[in-house]
Amino acid sequence: MRNLDNFPVMAWDGKNSALRARAQVMHREPLILEMGSNFGINVDVGDCGCSSVDNGKNFLGCDPKCTLSLLAETNHQPLLVQVGEAAMDSGMLVNLDKTRSRIIFYD
Repeated sequence: MRNLDNFPVMAWDGKNSALRARAQVMHREPLILEMGSNFGINVDVGDCGCSSVDNGKNFLGCDPKCTLSLLAETNHQPLLVQVGEAAMDSGMLVNLDKTRSRIIFYD
């Protein structure tokens, strides 16, 4: 996995986070979204082009539109769809950290 020390971190809180995250990824800037302990990160790795590593604890190289659409539906967070679309339009990818409930955007 890549070094995430210099990635900005944002705690997801809904509408305000969605606007800030969307702006960040539209500029192709990396971002870590911390989703909280109640957020379920369960996607079918095959559906979104992810690679599973660390015994399924992390998914790498996921398609952002597909991944965030599934997460939005599963967690009743429809604003995630807009962030995923912006990331897709910007050519970014997504990693998922299931252990820490994080969504990591990068180019």
